[in-house]
Amino acid sequence: MRPLWTVVCLCLGLMLPLSVSPSIMITEAAPPPEPIPSYAKWSRLAIKEAKKRYPTAQIKDFLYVGRAKQGRDKTSERFKLWVQNQNKEFGLLVTVVFDTNTEKVQSISFVETPN
Repeated sequence: MRPLWTVVCLCLGLMLPLSVSPSIMITEAAPPPEPIPSYAKWSRLAIKEAKKRYPTAQIKDFLYVGRAKQGRDKTSERFKLWVQNQNKEFGLLVTVVFDTNTEKVQSISFVETPN
């Protein structure tokens, strides 16, 4: 009969390879995170203001239309939102105009469009 410490050592020796540290294991590299688009701040504002204007509506989707310079110190960001308000579904163009240097919002306008 073997001493107890020999049995314990044998058992630990068999279990040790099963408890390999995850840092040693080979894994696939995760894809790099996508950069945050420059219009993200303005899209959140456009959606927030649309929800204020249409409080009972659901915003189904949105599309970034683009950025345009309006003179030397103004920039506009345009978004098209797809809105469902009760039985009506429509597009909503939201334009956010802001000071290019300070990013202070100067105006937000809304235009309803057919889908």
